[in-house]
Amino acid sequence: MRAINHRSVKLGIATFVTVALFCISISHTVEAQNSTLFNPTDSFIISDQNSSIRFATNGSYSSATLQDGTWLFKDLTLYNSTRSNDLKISASNSNVLIYTYSASSPYSQFSRFAIIIFSVEGLGTQEFNLCLNNSQPTHPSEWGVVLPDGTFLAEGKNWQLSTDDTILISGLTGNVTLVHYGFDASEKGDLPFYEEHSVALVTLAVVAITIIISSIINYKVQRSQYGH
Repeated sequence: MRAINHRSVKLGIATFVTVALFCISISHTVEAQNSTLFNPTDSFIISDQNSSIRFATNGSYSSATLQDGTWLFKDLTLYNSTRSNDLKISASNSNVLIYTYSASSPYSQFSRFAIIIFSVEGLGTQEFNLCLNNSQPTHPSEWGVVLPDGTFLAEGKNWQLSTDDTILISGLTGNVTLVHYGFDASEKGDLPFYEEHSVALVTLAVVAITIIISSIINYKVQRSQYGH
């Protein structure tokens, strides 16, 4: 009787594992079927604004639509990113090449952290909305626009933040890093001292990481341009 019970338990576990693996396989298959793949040769043209958007790596999206001069990518996943994110991007009189785009989980402590690194050809304008899905507009102090040499540009110096969290960049060429640091500036003043201090430390760490990543991207781009 005991042997029969053991066999029943083993059979139940095996059945459960088989069903679970089958469900995961179906889920991945459906996700793959619903995704459109792209590669660095694909261009997303904005003909009315004399602009184009490209990605430096392979990737996928569930949908890509152009409306009123803005591309909206749903569930955008790049080869060098582990998470899919939505992205709204527009450009005028310029071509944009995106190297990386990543955002933290919406369930993490710093749920609104996001970073996008790109290069610009042409002295035009670019608009980025990282689709943070905030309950209220962000503050300019939560954002950073960083040049390859580590220079942080203040709002009003080549970039502006709109009320819908769209960043408008103008007059920049070459490599640029746009980052949202993932804390709410409006809440900082209500925190106890040690919590304010911890936020500052995290911010400084993220700033340092941003500079390092931007420098690495710039270095790799320069090597590829000169064929080394």
